[in-house]
Amino acid sequence: MDRNIDRDSILNAVAPCAFCCFTCAAMKNGVIEETAKKLNHYLDGYYAFNKKVLPFKYRNYVKKIKEFTEQLDKLSDRPCMGCRAGADKRCCIPDCFIDECTRKHNVDFCGECDEFPCSKALNFFKGENLKEWKSNNEKIRQSTPEKFYWYAVSKPHYLHFCSDNS
Repeated sequence: MDRNIDRDSILNAVAPCAFCCFTCAAMKNGVIEETAKKLNHYLDGYYAFNKKVLPFKYRNYVKKIKEFTEQLDKLSDRPCMGCRAGADKRCCIPDCFIDECTRKHNVDFCGECDEFPCSKALNFFKGENLKEWKSNNEKIRQSTPEKFYWYAVSKPHYLHFCSDNS
């Protein structure tokens, strides 16, 4: 796998807070939207085909295929362009100031700022978001945004919120 990635691609995939937009289910052109489009493309006609050829006793399976492709349709057109693109000021974290703050400090990520971790962010983020914000930005600070990108896009987006170990 080619591990070279340009800075603009990293900035489109990772928010200024260092949360990985690319793996979020709401992200336009993210991995979930793109994968849903691919699956839907390859499943096109599958429902009709199975409805036509499967014996009646398997028709419940055909209904599940139809439900699945309907869900894929929904995941194939996501609304969020990310906070760097303005995202209609609809950040997944209400009242987030990080995009504006990083621009003011002339950095791309909190972890690149001389003031990291600042008290404003430490008081803003709560619970798992705080842990994720600190951990991600420390990774950026200790390595590079490029290395962090490869780490971030390789892990499940939501699993750390469900884990008892986090």
